[in-house]
Amino acid sequence: MGYNGRMEVFSKKAYLLIVIITCSLAFLLGTIKTIQNTHVRLASPPPYLPPPPPLPPSRKLPPPVSPLDTYKKTAVLEKPLILKGDEQLIIENTQYLAQDNITLRDNATLIIRNSFFEHRGLGKSVSLRAEGNSKVILENSLLTAPCDEMAYWQFSGSASFETNTVRPAANGCFPQQRFEEKASGEINSWSNVSVTLCDASSLNLKNSRNTIIDLCFSPLAIVRESFPITPTSVYAFPGSDDFRVDFKVTLTNVTVQHWGIHTAPKTDIALNDMHNLNVHVIAGKPWEKKSIILSDLRKKLYAQETILFSDAKLRLQNVTVNNWDLTATYNNKIDVQNSEIRNIFAKEEGVVAIENNSIVNNIETTDSSEITVTNATVLNSISSNQLSKITLTNSVFKAASTTDFFHVPSQTIRARDRSTITLTDTPLKGTVIQEHGGRVVVQ
Repeated sequence: MGYNGRMEVFSKKAYLLIVIITCSLAFLLGTIKTIQNTHVRLASPPPYLPPPPPLPPSRKLPPPVSPLDTYKKTAVLEKPLILKGDEQLIIENTQYLAQDNITLRDNATLIIRNSFFEHRGLGKSVSLRAEGNSKVILENSLLTAPCDEMAYWQFSGSASFETNTVRPAANGCFPQQRFEEKASGEINSWSNVSVTLCDASSLNLKNSRNTIIDLCFSPLAIVRESFPITPTSVYAFPGSDDFRVDFKVTLTNVTVQHWGIHTAPKTDIALNDMHNLNVHVIAGKPWEKKSIILSDLRKKLYAQETILFSDAKLRLQNVTVNNWDLTATYNNKIDVQNSEIRNIFAKEEGVVAIENNSIVNNIETTDSSEITVTNATVLNSISSNQLSKITLTNSVFKAASTTDFFHVPSQTIRARDRSTITLTDTPLKGTVIQEHGGRVVVQ
């Protein structure tokens, strides 16, 4: 073979080698790109939820609780997510950070399985809302939210919630669960869960410890009950002596840390032989422009006492009340005297006057409402929102650090949305936050 022949063979071999190397590099780069893509699997992906990118270093999720908890993917939700129609979102084997609200409508479904799901609102409240006939399923997962931020899951309409084996993270709290209208919950193996039931909702709770159950009664409800801490068998409420109570509670192998009741106008509630009861007195509809006076409400054992809230009645016999909460709405007014209250809310033009050496952990106003504090003490946080007012006169704000209240951080005075907080002859302590036209005035 001549020189030209040898060169032709060499050129063909070199060309073939270049082609092989080029194809190999293209395949390798495609494989690496596929491996690096991190996403949340959607059963039917909506157009407005693109695959979330990996978390940047500044927003990495906390490490798993134990070495057994490993997750293949990470995802962050930075904008509100709405699932509607028959859309379905599946979060599986994922560390998922929700920094904004999630809403389910119609027949939408959210499934969280073998994952670490965290709410972190970065200073604002975040929530999950399920409406219509939507469904949320939570299986074998970690669930957490910061203890100083308000995070809640709310179910209304005919929405349903199913859980099996929910665990807490090493640090943090669970979102609060609230069921309204005809929503239902099937919860199994979720200790430390906090649940509120209203309207005609239902809860079937099994194999759980240290739970908190709040019952918000509708007007005209009649209750004769002793809510158990540790039921010896299956416990169901309401019973044969309870009337005009539409929600249903069934407990199987459950211990209850606290029972809570929300009173309403024209209710008649008689409780006996209970401990660690939380009572939330609500001055709302059908009352309008009604004024009620509450005095000497304290954390204590009530041997035998009847407390009247206008036409509502609460009878306590051998009952220890752990906390009192108050809410005034719809132009109704509550006058609190010489009492120890955990949280006081005024909203929708409600008015609250706190007087005569009363002690309150937290106060909050919204929707053009008003709270006045005179010769009293606020321990933890003060928050005024949406054109409302709070006035403290000759009072004390201690700015103590507690975890009873989740709307604002402890030791904080916050005015926002053109609201005003005025302190007269009241020393200013803690952190002052003024947002969106809100003002804090010291005089």
